[in-house]
Amino acid sequence: GTSVPIEGRLWVLRELATRYPDGVWDLLGKIHPRPGETSFGTQEPSWRDFGRSELSPLTRGERTMAYRGYAELALELAVGSLGRQIDLLEFFGEYGPEYRVQLISLLSRASSDSRDSATEWERLRDFIARNRSFPDAQWSVKAKDLDQLEEFASQLAPKAPTTLHRWLLDNPWPELPRDANDFEGRDAELQRRRDEAIEEILKVEGELALCDFMLQTKYPHLVGSAVARVSRTRTASWLIGVISAWAKVGAPNALHAIRAASGLRREVDGGAWIDALLKEGTAMRWSATARVSCFLDFPPTSETFELVSSVGLEAERLY
Repeated sequence: GTSVPIEGRLWVLRELATRYPDGVWDLLGKIHPRPGETSFGTQEPSWRDFGRSELSPLTRGERTMAYRGYAELALELAVGSLGRQIDLLEFFGEYGPEYRVQLISLLSRASSDSRDSATEWERLRDFIARNRSFPDAQWSVKAKDLDQLEEFASQLAPKAPTTLHRWLLDNPWPELPRDANDFEGRDAELQRRRDEAIEEILKVEGELALCDFMLQTKYPHLVGSAVARVSRTRTASWLIGVISAWAKVGAPNALHAIRAASGLRREVDGGAWIDALLKEGTAMRWSATARVSCFLDFPPTSETFELVSSVGLEAERLY
């Protein structure tokens, strides 16, 4: 607690901001009101007087003055900083109309050539998608404001497909701009978006870029599954070539991607796929680890066990 009046507190914050802007920024993030948040007064001793403040309890008007002061200072400190402007979106629902307009104006003037623009674009995309997922929630931003933010986000969006679509494959359940309660619809849209992302990466950047993308992603099995689905419009030999390139790399991510892609393609081609794997693995001298990875998502049946045994003792041991 403090005995300093609201005006004094705001004056101190402004003075500190001239010397320690980053520290004041962190503090403003903690004292800004958030949707659904509650607060309680400072606990004081009940039986002895240890210098209890004689300041009267804050009125509703004084609280409003404080929150307006925090918002105005935060908006001033956010000028020229895209990251800080996106930080303030967390409090967008609590801001009055004039501060919302001011924040959107700041965002619209932000430079899209910021070195961190891809990161900030992803944060902005997540914010928009989360609010569109819960349009009826009390904290949700209105559709017209989201439309403005979406227009700005499109200007920030990365040009390279491997950067533009990374969010889809770095998170098993990313935020999507649709009803959060439509689970089947969300799953279908997520799969469609991932398949389209792989198609675009192949078309614009090529197979080498796809391999690098797979090696860097947090969930390589998602890349492998999407590649297998995309391969249905291509020949099985194309997917064999992709897996062969991944087998040469041999990194853990590559092995996870091989496992997912091979298991899914087997469901389509059955025995023909197995024959193609065995032939290519022998011809290209894949490692035992890479060959076993191809079978790990096959059903655990006697046929699979015999298949692994046919590859060799080392494969059998690894399996």
